[in-house]
Amino acid sequence: MNAHTQSLAHALLSRAVHVFPTITEEALDPALAAVDTFVAAPSPASYLVAVRALRTASGTRPRHTVAVRLSTQRVARARGTLATLPRLDPSLLVGLQDLPVDSRAGARLHALACLLGTWTELAGRAEAASASLRKQFDAHTPAKKKRR
Repeated sequence: MNAHTQSLAHALLSRAVHVFPTITEEALDPALAAVDTFVAAPSPASYLVAVRALRTASGTRPRHTVAVRLSTQRVARARGTLATLPRLDPSLLVGLQDLPVDSRAGARLHALACLLGTWTELAGRAEAASASLRKQFDAHTPAKKKRR
C-alpha cells in the first residue's frame, strides 16, 4: 500500500466510523460490501464507490435532523412572539401547539405574528382616533334642552 492509498483508507475509515452508527440495517449491507471491495483492492475508483455507498446509506439523515431542529426552534420563537400579542385569544395558542412542524412552519407562524401585531397596532390607533373624534364631536355638540 502506498501513501496515497493509505490516505484514502484513512479517509474512508473516518467516514465509515461516523456513518455506520447512523444507518439502518437494510442500508448496512451495500455499504459494507463497497468498503470490503476497497479493502480487497484499494484504488481511487473503489474509494469513490465506497464513499458513494456510505453517502447513499446515510441518506440525508444528518442534514434532515439539523433541519428539523432548526424548524422546531423557529416555530418555538414564532409561538413566543404570538404569545406576546395582547389581543390574541389564548385558545389560539393552544391550537397552534398541535400544528405539525415542517421546514416552513416557523416562517409561516412568524408572518402570522407580524400580521397580527400590525392588526393590533392599527386597531389601537383606530380606537384612539375614534375616541378623539368622539370627544371633539361631544365638545361641539350643543346640549339638548329638556321639554316639559
